[in-house]
Amino acid sequence: MKSSGEKKIAMFFEQIKKDIFPEWDKKDEWRVKNIKHDSKHINSDYLGKCDSTGKIIYLNLDPEDWKIEMLMVHEICHAQKGCKSHGDQWKKKMQEAAYRCESAGNYRLADQIRHEIENYSS
Repeated sequence: MKSSGEKKIAMFFEQIKKDIFPEWDKKDEWRVKNIKHDSKHINSDYLGKCDSTGKIIYLNLDPEDWKIEMLMVHEICHAQKGCKSHGDQWKKKMQEAAYRCESAGNYRLADQIRHEIENYSS
């Protein structure tokens, strides 16, 4: 049985897929897993990780953390073809996601995404 935190993360993930990435994961193969309180991963040094082989996005944040949705967007962009690194293709996908958020009136998330892009720009 899923905890309330797991349910919240799953809900965010489905909503983000629907609203921001409607053309991605049409076969519903990808999953999200929070490892924040998983003792096997407790010493993890990353906040998020995209496992393209297993089609799992790992998050290392509390479900109540203010940046959980932006981190999901960040990792979903890595799941896109040609976006393994924080290069131009990944930045383009992030920009597209920010635009979709803004168009839907989610200015907070759009701003967070744009700030994240800036963090990876030279």
